[in-house]
Amino acid sequence: MKFIFVTLFFITFLHAGYEKIKIGTISDFHKDKITAFELKQILDEIEQTFETQLGFNVFDYSSDGKPIDLVYITPSNAQKSLDRKIERYHRKMDKSKELISYFDSAKKQLDFLQDKYNIQSKKLNKIIESLNLYVKEVNKQKAYPKDQYNKIKAYIAKEKELISKEKRVKQKLETKLNLENTKYNNKVNSYNNLLRQINNLAFEIESLNRSLKVVKGQAIGEKRVTLKTYIEDGVYKKEKNIENTMNKIEIYSFDSKEQLKVILAHEIAHLVGIPHINVKNALMNPILQDNQVKNLELTFDDIRAFEMNF
Repeated sequence: MKFIFVTLFFITFLHAGYEKIKIGTISDFHKDKITAFELKQILDEIEQTFETQLGFNVFDYSSDGKPIDLVYITPSNAQKSLDRKIERYHRKMDKSKELISYFDSAKKQLDFLQDKYNIQSKKLNKIIESLNLYVKEVNKQKAYPKDQYNKIKAYIAKEKELISKEKRVKQKLETKLNLENTKYNNKVNSYNNLLRQINNLAFEIESLNRSLKVVKGQAIGEKRVTLKTYIEDGVYKKEKNIENTMNKIEIYSFDSKEQLKVILAHEIAHLVGIPHINVKNALMNPILQDNQVKNLELTFDDIRAFEMNF
């Protein structure tokens, strides 16, 4: 049952809310099983069921809606290839977990170095400011006895030496901070590349699952996370950008129109942001439930999932 876990892990359910949908492409294979008119009737029945049980509108049929495509994938003997890809996927997921663990410790180290750098900067600025004030006061008097002048000169030289020393300390901290930050950014780039590889593998796994008819349908969505870190004016900063998209529904196979209605209802719920729930007999159970095929109906747990996520 490994393919079920992979399917669940990579389908991202977004809090999309109310959606518009339409009938998209119906493959020649599926045209022999159902017409566009019959498919529209099924969608109307699903809409009525949702509105009756929920008390609010979940979706509407519209010419500018997100498409429901009935896609036929020719079955093939690809199980070995699928297993290899799943194994690669798990290895890369383990690597991503290692990087996440690194980010936690590296962030603490960067924060520690940043604090030390800030403290050193303040210390240096205070010494420079103190010396400038001293020189300003000294300059108010035009002439000094030779012995006092030599003492003033020696003090200023000593303070300048101290400033040079503290500047070197600050420079070392800044160099180390920049090196650690560069290392962190390189790890972030590696992590983002790894995520792209994982997502590509997920797509390939899903494609193979379709060819094996493991997945009867899915709401296709994507979530992209971009991390960026940098130093600006000696301050460590980071930015995180999240981009969510939900594009369409694809149906790959169904044994009857009653089963198609359940598959569509399940995927439409995903399209509007409802996740799987591991409750027996529920529409949103990740495994197709026989009771739903006999009579499409939202359970108490389905309704609660809509109330929490819609």
